[in-house]
Amino acid sequence: MIKVLAEVSPRFLQIVFNELSNNLNRGFHAHVNLYTVHYVLNHLTGKNKTGEQFEEKLQPGQITSTMIHSMSDLLMRELFGDMMEERMLVDTQKKHIKESKAQKAIPIFEVLTQYIDFKKSFLDLIAPIVKVLEENPSFVRI
Repeated sequence: MIKVLAEVSPRFLQIVFNELSNNLNRGFHAHVNLYTVHYVLNHLTGKNKTGEQFEEKLQPGQITSTMIHSMSDLLMRELFGDMMEERMLVDTQKKHIKESKAQKAIPIFEVLTQYIDFKKSFLDLIAPIVKVLEENPSFVRI
């Protein structure tokens, strides 16, 4: 997928995110979705561990509000919802699966903040977090 995006340009990232969200949204698939989004964003921003360089990297302003909206539900689920609760269960078999071990929402948010058009998309980025905190401002959730 990385090589395809490198060939066609990061302009098509929205299509990739939409397809991932549509097809990988329940159970373990949601963890795979976040892991894949994180992997793709790291490669397109040059933060990959392999050292591969692509001709067209992600540029500031290329992350749009539409991309943020397509990912925000899944990111909130990992930070505050059912995916967080799954990860906290001790007796789960998911502790042996690479995609579910690490939390990827915060690193994804970091990349999104670096590559959004700040004036147009910042409120779209923080609105889901504010909504969750307004609904249930408990310390345990934060």
